[in-house]
Amino acid sequence: MRKARVPKNLKDNNINRTIIDRLKIKKLREEYGLSQQQLAELIGYAHKYSISAIETGVTKNIPGDKLLNMAYVFECKMKDLLIIGKLPDLEGVIE
Repeated sequence: MRKARVPKNLKDNNINRTIIDRLKIKKLREEYGLSQQQLAELIGYAHKYSISAIETGVTKNIPGDKLLNMAYVFECKMKDLLIIGKLPDLEGVIE
């Protein structure tokens, strides 16, 4: 599976972090039949521990480029993976 094209403002800017819905991430990962390691590699992490930390609530924030890749993998909008937080202006990317 190819990765989504990540806008430059998401790659270079750590202020674009948001609080994600950890239970939804786990549910979607299981529905798609992905292991934590597989999802980690698809969205740009090297180890499954990053996904484990997200799903257990140890990590509550995720960089914008990882969130975009996760939305691409799960075929949903970025905002569908969030609990609260502001998204950067991404007209056309999350619609």
